Amino acid sequence: MGQLRDLIIAQPRANLYAVADAASLPGLLEPMYAPGRRSFACLLPGEISADVAHVAPYLIALHGAPALVDWLDARLALPWGYVVQADAGLLALQLHLRRFTETRGPNGEEWLFRFWDPRVLRTMPDILTPAQTAEFMAGIARIYLPGPGAGSALHADWDAGSQRLRFAGRAAASEQGVAHAYV
Repeated sequence: MGQLRDLIIAQPRANLYAVADAASLPGLLEPMYAPGRRSFACLLPGEISADVAHVAPYLIALHGAPALVDWLDARLALPWGYVVQADAGLLALQLHLRRFTETRGPNGEEWLFRFWDPRVLRTMPDILTPAQTAEFMAGIARIYLPGPGAGSALHADWDAGSQRLRFAGRAAASEQGVAHAYV
């Protein structure tokens, strides 16, 4: 079994969603649109064109989608995204996360904040204030960052007491950028 399948088995009642970047996962739309499968939502605001759909970020419910979970498990070496455990349902979480897709640059220009990229997620404590990170994590119990090998997975939790996003897991001690327990 793969890391995502194991996570689902370990968390049978949790709302688990993949935050997946189709730009990093060529072919993602096919397993998402498999017959009987419609438990996903685009994270970009507004209507998107078919061309953008192939490179857009998605929020995908993982329970009840064994073929999709296996497909994602086979691609853990790619920086396709991560898994969130949330209190909210799919549409409520989509609306929450969509609020973070756009930000302003230093000169007021509109930027796309690629929070769905696990490399960006790991730098969030350097990019966002603790208050902004707390707002992002509102309703998210935990973030799981699967990795390509055994022992490479991380998870991130919001520590309200220290106002920090805390990364943990075997890989946290050796991974650059998250070398200590608190980032």
